[in-house]
Amino acid sequence: MKVDSLPGARVTIKVGGQVLKEYEDNSDELYIPNFGRCYVEASSGAEFEIGLAFDYASINAPSPLDSLVCRVYLDGTDTTSRVLDIQGNGYRRGCLIDGRPENVGGRHYKRPMTFAELITDDGPAKSIKPETVVELGEVRVDFFWFRNAGAAVPCQTLPDFKPTIEGGLPEKCLKGRAVSHSAKLGERKACTVIQNTQHGSYPYSGKPFAKYTFKYRSKRDLQIEGVLPRTPSPVPLEERDPDSLTAEEARELVRQMRATQKDNVQVKREKRERSGTALNDDDEDDARASSESRGRKRQRRSTDSAIDVVDLTDD
Repeated sequence: MKVDSLPGARVTIKVGGQVLKEYEDNSDELYIPNFGRCYVEASSGAEFEIGLAFDYASINAPSPLDSLVCRVYLDGTDTTSRVLDIQGNGYRRGCLIDGRPENVGGRHYKRPMTFAELITDDGPAKSIKPETVVELGEVRVDFFWFRNAGAAVPCQTLPDFKPTIEGGLPEKCLKGRAVSHSAKLGERKACTVIQNTQHGSYPYSGKPFAKYTFKYRSKRDLQIEGVLPRTPSPVPLEERDPDSLTAEEARELVRQMRATQKDNVQVKREKRERSGTALNDDDEDDARASSESRGRKRQRRSTDSAIDVVDLTDD
């Protein structure tokens, strides 16, 4: 995904090294040059990464002292960040943000970002503030201009990560939105590469000048929101061209027809029992055959042997 306020930059979400397909978000037609948004398909338990690709020649910093900071938000919670030096000679044209680095007791770890199933219940929504779930189902990547202050130091101990939703969420809080997943951090994994922390300031109001929002949804959620077409219902076997049926489909159709005939016999038997009339063999034979019209035509020969008269009266 790209935005006009940061030309030459592309932000993606990757799962298993593959970029997730992006679908347009047309829910709001208002054009905002520094705000990009799209839908992506998410699967429960999948670990994901943020892919960053740059053409630094087209990125003009307000000052030679400025660097780029990329911050990642999971469901609205500030999760991790990366400082990108676009002025120096050691910058890379692309990088991955594959989790949140943590320092626990002097040991360095990384917690991967994952999509998880959202657990909902029928509880009251009063205890949940609406603003805490407004970004549920979104991964947001913001870019700021940043002014370095001093040399970078090894990653320091960070505050514990608190996901937006812990435990179950009252269904009422979703207000009809098709959101069945949340974004969380996985278990800590030992990290051999020590990441650094860069101290500094935000010289231009501290507001992001470029935003990328990925609305992640399951395939079913994407269909509910009209992003993906719904799976068409299969044509009933009895409406299919007989020549198009496979051997198994033909056998299934015969089983269905026999079950229908059996149900018809049972219905007639129950009707006769309620009316006090026994159901004889002739009646069963009649139930197996197609019902005959009461207005069935029968021929009656007139006294004039040369003329056939058709009687259309009811039996």
